Amino acid sequence: MGDRVTIVSKSRFNRAGINHPTQLVVGSSGKLSIGDNVGISGASIFCAENIAIGNNVLVGVNCNIFDTDFHAVDYLDRRQGRGTLTAPVVIEDDAWLCANVTVLKGVRIGARSVIAAGSVVTSDIPPDCLAGGVPCKVIRSLVPAHAGSIE
Repeated sequence: MGDRVTIVSKSRFNRAGINHPTQLVVGSSGKLSIGDNVGISGASIFCAENIAIGNNVLVGVNCNIFDTDFHAVDYLDRRQGRGTLTAPVVIEDDAWLCANVTVLKGVRIGARSVIAAGSVVTSDIPPDCLAGGVPCKVIRSLVPAHAGSIE
């Protein structure tokens, strides 16, 4: 865990609605890394394999980040406790997950991207964009028109 990480973990009601306690669950072979200057507010993070959260990331109220399906789809595999799929999740520097976002296994969210409230992220989101929806898709670029001319 990096420096200056803030994790809010108490039930309360505010302008964003009901904020539930934060849950950080790391399995026996899981690796959860959290960069510097990260803010997490009432999120649930379940790590069975690998979740990497970069620097200066904001995770809004009631977000879910999962690198696992928790259970196999096939009922016989579920009965036997096998077949659970996992894939790493990467949230790059300066990304912002607004309230009630769910990030599913195998996803990479690019640096400086913003994920709109209530989105379900099922595939990679490139850097520098606003994305939203169910499933989450790129809405527009966040690269300023003058970005290439700044020296």
